[in-house]
This record gives sequence, structure tokens and C-alpha cells, in this order.
Amino acid sequence: MALMAVGLVVGSAVVGGRSTTTESAARAAAESIGTPERIQIFYTPPVLVRAGEPARIPVDVICATAGGRPCAANLTFGSRAGAERWHVATVGSAHQATFDLAAPAARAATTASSGSVSFYLRAQAGGVAAEMPPGQVAEPLRFYVARDMPASEVPSIPFGQVRRGRSVLFLPWGSGGMKAGLALGNESATLGPSAFDVDRSGRIFVLDPLQHRLAVFAEGRLVRSTTVNAGPRADLAINDAGAAFIAGGAQGHVAVQPVSSTGTAGASSAIGDGILSEIRTDGSQAFVNMLPVDAWVRFGTSPSTATVGRPVAGGAQLLRVDDGQSIRLGTVRGGGVTNAVELRAHERFGDLAMAEPDGAGGYWVVTRVWRAQPAAEQYQAIHVSNGRIAASFAIRDESFAETPPSSRFRLGHDGNLYQLTTSPDGMRIVRFDLGGQS
Repeated sequence: MALMAVGLVVGSAVVGGRSTTTESAARAAAESIGTPERIQIFYTPPVLVRAGEPARIPVDVICATAGGRPCAANLTFGSRAGAERWHVATVGSAHQATFDLAAPAARAATTASSGSVSFYLRAQAGGVAAEMPPGQVAEPLRFYVARDMPASEVPSIPFGQVRRGRSVLFLPWGSGGMKAGLALGNESATLGPSAFDVDRSGRIFVLDPLQHRLAVFAEGRLVRSTTVNAGPRADLAINDAGAAFIAGGAQGHVAVQPVSSTGTAGASSAIGDGILSEIRTDGSQAFVNMLPVDAWVRFGTSPSTATVGRPVAGGAQLLRVDDGQSIRLGTVRGGGVTNAVELRAHERFGDLAMAEPDGAGGYWVVTRVWRAQPAAEQYQAIHVSNGRIAASFAIRDESFAETPPSSRFRLGHDGNLYQLTTSPDGMRIVRFDLGGQS
């Protein structure tokens, strides 16, 4: 593999090519404080950039000995634009580094409307190594470059001027079929149901870890309940056939438990090491987003494949990225990006609670917006169509019990928007009719 003259920022210094720190010096430093036992890599992928913009990947390497002391690791970064050959840069004794990929990003979109840059990371000290993507993942990571990405200004909605949805399910706190489990926090968070989803007929699936069940409700009545073993931050997704997939994580491992459309629970299967972010389906198969790799891994395949975009219906992938200042969305088809758009707002963006394709080349997004003075925050639903904002409305944040940010909203399989809210009296699922806009 060739050595790339890649711009590399280490601390406050910018160098090109291979670091001047030798590997022998790194080994000597590591040996002076103990044998490395654990290495972790954390990075922030660009995901989707506009051609001509800076494209940088900041990387943190955590290296620790058996005694808990820090150690030094060599960091190797490989990248390539499109199908060109791999270019490799190495820095020794790395704890932090930023790789500047403006050049390969520019090459990726020179002959087409969009392209991609593949990359991988490897940190090594002594006989211990860490890789991104992990060794069990067959494909490299990548980010996408779009030559055309229009920017749209999100309309500013006065705080408190919210749209009221319709409550379609209410469960008071307690135990039993028509109640929701609650664990009141003292020095920890108050916990309730961790996730929900909605099928084509409007049936509501509620994951209630405190009652160890996946409950299905229709028109406010309990249809069935399946015993499952889910943790307090487990996530849920259903496919078009009504089968459910429950993802949970413990001690650095992520597993998925399937539940058939008739309510039969299957055995949990490990999907990899990492921290659970969320689980979704492409209509049939389930895909799990895990950190720190920050990629979507398909459930039930070996070796695993990881994609930066979330697989959605029709073999496409949904790209999404937010940095607090803007939200970028795009759809990957045939290796290229279509329908790329950037959303900007006067207020700051908080959690990106939901991003879904609308089935017509656009997107539905729900994001938290906030201001510092005077302090205020609420959710805002945004419909993007033909690269422009077609509709937008504000939604009140009602959270008595803690719910993972990605579990509070769903674009139901029936085409309507749903929100999980909690209050001192119980849990509600609220529906916002989208009037055929989804």
C-alpha cells in the first residue's frame, strides 16, 4: 500500500505522512509503564459533506495497561476515494489525531454528482490492537461527498406554540396488563417503558422492561403480551410483517431478540461489541446502530456488514448527521448520494430524535430545538420534499420518566407520527396525523 501525503493534526501540530515519532520509541514508552491491556478508538465521521468543504476525522485513542495506567499506541489510518488504491498514514504514540481528507473527498466527486471515501483505523501497542471497523465487519467505513446539497432554513416557531396530537394509548403507572412499569429514581433517573413502534394497522407495540414484556395494543386495548428480557435502555423495531426485534446491551456487548408476528419470542443473539444506539428495519431485516463504530450492522448475518447509512426500503441507505448547527440528510443508491439536503435554523438543534424517508424522495425529521436566553426548548417536526421544507410544526416535550432520545418518536408503518410521553400519572402514546404527507 502506498503512503499518502495526508494532512494530519496531532495535538496542535500539523504534519504530513508518517509521524517523526518512531515505533521503537513508542514501544519503549509503553514498556516503561506496563504492558498494554486494552485499546479503544473513538472517532467522529463526516458522514455527508458538500464537495469543496473541509473533511476531517478527529480520532481519540485510549490505551491502558493492566494497572490502569495510560500507554502509547501507534495509529494507522487508511483511505481511498472511490476505487483508487489505499493510501496509508501512520503516527506513533498517538492519543489524539485529526486526519484531513479534503483531497480524497475532492477526488471522489470529480467525475460524478456524488462519490464516497472509504477509510479504516487501527491502533496497536505491544500485542494489543483495536480496529475500526471491528475485525468481524467485512467492509471498510466510508463517508459520502455530494456536489449538490441545497440548504433550507427551518422556520422558527415560537416556543410554546405547539401542535396538540391525539392520545391513542394511556397506561397509568403500576403493574398489570393495562399499566406501565415505573422505577422512581432517587440518585438515578426515573425509568419507564424504553421504546415503542406502530404497525400498518395502527397497533402499538410497547417495550416495558420493568414488567419484562413486549405488549401489543389495539384501539387502547391489550391484544397480547410476550415475556422478554430487556434492559432499561433497550430499543424496539418492527418490520412490515409485524415481527419485532429488541436490541439491548450489557457489559459492552449488544444482542438482539426477535419476536414473531404471533408473539413467540426467539433466543437472543449477540451482534457485536459496543454500545447500543438504536435498532430499525428496512421493512423486513433488522439493523443495529452501535457505538463507537457508529455504523449499522445487519442482524443475523456472518460475517457482519456495516454501513454508515441506515438501510431502508428498496435497497437504499439513509444518511443523517447533525452537529448542533445543521442537519444533513441524503439517500444512498448505487454507491451515490441522491436527495441530499442541509437544514439550518436560528435556534440550536439538540437531539435528532427521528429521521425517516417519506417514501417519495423526501424526509420526515423530528429534532429538539432550544435557546439559552430566555431558556426554552421543544421538539420540531420537519417535512422535507424536493429539497425544500414542505411543512413544520412544534411538539411539546413531556418527559417525566427517562426515555432514550431515539425512542421518543416513530413514523408509524401506517404513515402517521407518534410520540411517547410520560407524566406523573402515566405513559401516553400521542398520534399526529400527517394527512397523507408521509
